[in-house]
This record gives sequence, C-alpha cells and structure tokens, in this order.
Amino acid sequence: MRAGTVQGSSAAGLGQFTYATQQAYGLTAPFDPAENARATARYYLDNSAKLDAAIARGDSSIVAADGSLKYSRLELLYGMHHQGNLSPQLVFWQGEDSLRSKMS
Repeated sequence: MRAGTVQGSSAAGLGQFTYATQQAYGLTAPFDPAENARATARYYLDNSAKLDAAIARGDSSIVAADGSLKYSRLELLYGMHHQGNLSPQLVFWQGEDSLRSKMS
C-alpha cells in the first residue's frame, strides 16, 4: 500500500483510516507515513485490548465452548480493523469464509 492511497471507502494512507478514525486517533496528516504509523500502532493496541477483554469474557462469537478461539488472533484483529473500531462480536457479519478468503 502506498502512502498516498485512498480506497473507495474513503480510507486513506498506510493504515487506511477513514475520516472518523483519523479524528479519533488525532491523525491530521494521513499521508505522512510516520504520523500514520504512530496512529496505526495506537489503533492496533486499542483493538488488541478490546479483543483481550472479549476473550476474557468468553464472548461466544469468538470463543468456543471449550475456551479455544474460533478464529486466529490475526483474523480477529484484521476483522476489527476493517470493520472499524467496533467490538469483536460485530466483526463477523460477513462470515468466517469471507474473512478467511481476504486473509489469503
């Protein structure tokens, strides 16, 4: 992904932040690679903390009855990033096969 890229969804820059997410993370220059990388790192850490909390709660949309994850951590974080700054239970509206095909 090039730093000056804008997707059809209006997501911009290396981290592909939408305008609302840019504002939430204080990203004023989405095409500045260093600023975008810092915002992307903060966003990842926030989503990672939300994911850890959902796992600790045993959220049934991502944790199986035996306590194992239904999806890999990478798949879960990918879904959280691309669905916006949402809770993990809202991530998988497209279904497991759709998400896994995007990861390939």
